[in-house]
Amino acid sequence: MSKQLPTLVIRPLDPIRCGGYLRYGVSVEGLPSADPKTLWCEIPAAYERKQPQRLDPFVVGTLFLAMRYADKLHVHGSVAPSLLKNLGWFQTTWTQWFPNAYHRVDITADDVSEPTLGERQGAVAAFSGGVDSCFTLYQHHHRRHERDNHPPQAALMVHGFDIPIEDRDVFDRAVVGSRRIVESLGLPLLTAHTNFRQIVPAWEQSHGAALVMALMLFDEHFDVALLASSWTFNEQGVRPWGSNVMTDKLLGSQSFGVIHDGSRYNRWDKMGALVQWQAFRDNLRVCWEGEQKDRNCCRCEKCVRNILLLRALGCRNLKCFPLELSDDALRRMNGLSKKDVETLEIAWHQIRDAGVTESWVDTLAETIARNRRQNRGIRRYGRLVYKGWQHFRSHGIQRTIGPVWHRLSRVG
Repeated sequence: MSKQLPTLVIRPLDPIRCGGYLRYGVSVEGLPSADPKTLWCEIPAAYERKQPQRLDPFVVGTLFLAMRYADKLHVHGSVAPSLLKNLGWFQTTWTQWFPNAYHRVDITADDVSEPTLGERQGAVAAFSGGVDSCFTLYQHHHRRHERDNHPPQAALMVHGFDIPIEDRDVFDRAVVGSRRIVESLGLPLLTAHTNFRQIVPAWEQSHGAALVMALMLFDEHFDVALLASSWTFNEQGVRPWGSNVMTDKLLGSQSFGVIHDGSRYNRWDKMGALVQWQAFRDNLRVCWEGEQKDRNCCRCEKCVRNILLLRALGCRNLKCFPLELSDDALRRMNGLSKKDVETLEIAWHQIRDAGVTESWVDTLAETIARNRRQNRGIRRYGRLVYKGWQHFRSHGIQRTIGPVWHRLSRVG
């Protein structure tokens, strides 16, 4: 008999003023831990919610928890029926992608009704300071799309995602460069703070929901959210990435739409459209692996990839990448993950196809090939260790050590 799963219950908490912010949150009951958890997000007090009992943002924010740990999700508040309909399809997609991690849940609420909202300003764009979000903001601001333009009235940068929630000073420093980019277009940069990553696991799968939760808290002021794509249609395929062209739109409702933007363009296309933008060249921030998360480390795979793409487009000695990237530094790149090798190889193909023939292009190809070989070796060791464990469980320690040691010694 399968184990009976609990009902996950979310209850609204009274808003709390935190300096110039208002903290909205919910108590989450029914998780494996005995005590309820609190999921919260702080938004500027100037954007105070007049209908705090409407919990659409937190239904989105807790959905992955419910699909992982619960049988039902009950909301002590109001939820839009159009959102519930979309979340049904959202769940269908994610449970098919990860059938061993997630299952469908019924969502009920004390009140199911569409909100009555007054006149709003238009679009709000998620913003990180990276290439993808800069491209979406720039394209829609300048109305570069043929028909589907949603000129943003503001951008939103959220603390607690790539920069840990306890590092407030680091986030404040990162905001300085992002604000220069956004304000160069005559738009305001809003900021929010959330503990989402401390409550909801599997960030690579749940980060789209985290973004929409924060953006949806502004639904009384804006009617659509823009989420920048990380991949083209061709690169993404059916990639179960937290923010994707298939399921982002299913996190929206009749009154607050969600648009996954930019999948027609690869990284080369996006950078080519942005390199004349001075604020972009001076303040771009792509790094999340470096020790100082408010700036680019210039040595991680993501920094290197962007430095080289910009170099191929004729941009060198940029303020946002203060360290020089030499051929020797490229050669010292080892231990890259399979995913890092794949994204670096995509960039190499784009650079090569553009006709760039400088020495570092060959050095990059050598670095990619070497790391691919390293990954194959790691996978071989991993398979042998797994087989050794299976052999140990079946035959015991004495009959396992000899054969496994012999095979490991032959791996090279």
